[in-house]
Amino acid sequence: MSGAYVQTFNPQASNAADGVTPPTTPAPLDGTFSVTATMVTLPWKVENWDAYSVQITLGGGSTLVATATLEVSNDNEMLNLGPQAGGAGSGSQGPARDYGLGNFTPISVWDFGAGAQAANKAIATGANSILIGERVCGYRWARLRIAFTSGAGSPIVRVQAKGYR
Repeated sequence: MSGAYVQTFNPQASNAADGVTPPTTPAPLDGTFSVTATMVTLPWKVENWDAYSVQITLGGGSTLVATATLEVSNDNEMLNLGPQAGGAGSGSQGPARDYGLGNFTPISVWDFGAGAQAANKAIATGANSILIGERVCGYRWARLRIAFTSGAGSPIVRVQAKGYR
């Protein structure tokens, strides 16, 4: 550990097909991306974070009704190192190695508004802001799932992290 740091960013929506790769068109959750179906963010590498919080803010015109959940994983990061040397025969190579990142588990979150642990947090129609997070971070990856119920909205999502490098 070389020093404390603080990091703040807008996460991006992931490719709906697998939940871990970027979509063709970047989709930062900065109020410009409309949520009209269940979506998950690209995973954040949190292995050196001590704690983090996620704020979701919607404007007055939002009709989005959904549930926010944090999901975590201890999988290795996505690595495709290409064909590996050592295959049988002259000039052949072994198969590509892909360690995959795809086993996510929902966790309970700290609901800062209620001051208590919760399985998830409801997102209601209209202008509102919620703040959820983890006060102790003991895993490698995290991401946000917004489970769609109805309506549409363009959330501004901000992640604040504290930890060590």
